[in-house]
Amino acid sequence: MNWEAIGASGEVLGAAAVLITLIYLAIQVKQNVKLTKASIRESRTAASQRVLLAIKEEAELITKIEPLTPAEELRVVLAYSTMFRDWEAYLYQYQQGLLDESEWLAIASAIENSLRRDLVRRVWRQRRHIYSESLQREVDQHLDHESVMDGQA
Repeated sequence: MNWEAIGASGEVLGAAAVLITLIYLAIQVKQNVKLTKASIRESRTAASQRVLLAIKEEAELITKIEPLTPAEELRVVLAYSTMFRDWEAYLYQYQQGLLDESEWLAIASAIENSLRRDLVRRVWRQRRHIYSESLQREVDQHLDHESVMDGQA
């Protein structure tokens, strides 16, 4: 019996097994990334629906011309706070590579559109300190852009 040949055959088989395992793991990781992104899209849709419902429930207050009572203001603040928390989650997901550039650009556009409303800007300025620094920078950047666009700079 040639032990060197048997040893060499064992090394070749071991190397092949390692290669097959690595290929399998790469496929699994790729599938996991796809599933994670799909899950994030589903949760983003649910979150968007939750925000839209919260704002819809307070639509009368949001469009009210007269000053809001303290109770009304709290309801509006809570509705917008839900929206801000979602923005924070989306920004984090984007920073972690879980949202594509095109998805983030659409969200950033929605943020900018929301910030066109005086009430949204006012609530943001009152509550910005409770959100991540990253979100503060992002939203403030949009506010600066809005100010320039509106000639308020």
